[in-house]
Amino acid sequence: LRVLILRSNFTVIAKPLELDREEYVVMHEAVKDAAFPNASVAFESIGFVTRERLREHLAHFKPHCIHVCGHGSSRGIELVASTGDAVDLLNSQGMAQLLSEAGIERLALLILNSCDSG
Repeated sequence: LRVLILRSNFTVIAKPLELDREEYVVMHEAVKDAAFPNASVAFESIGFVTRERLREHLAHFKPHCIHVCGHGSSRGIELVASTGDAVDLLNSQGMAQLLSEAGIERLALLILNSCDSG
């Protein structure tokens, strides 16, 4: 089982989130110990997420599950714009396109843990 954790913590308005505890819970308590105690589980975690970095990690890691934690809105999750100084909103169509470009036809689970992510 391969789990990709996206730490979407870039913002120009809101206060930065403390995501270390959430990442620990996902990696150790929720997935490895509780849900899949005997399974081989590989984790990859990325912060300062741009579309380009996400595309690279999807293509290389080929996750079964993606856990997004960070800032968001009803219009999408907040990534870092390629310029590095602005927010880039990624909506469901954008995520589907990135998954398709990476050759991922189906995910087992996608968790969106962000404000107003719907």
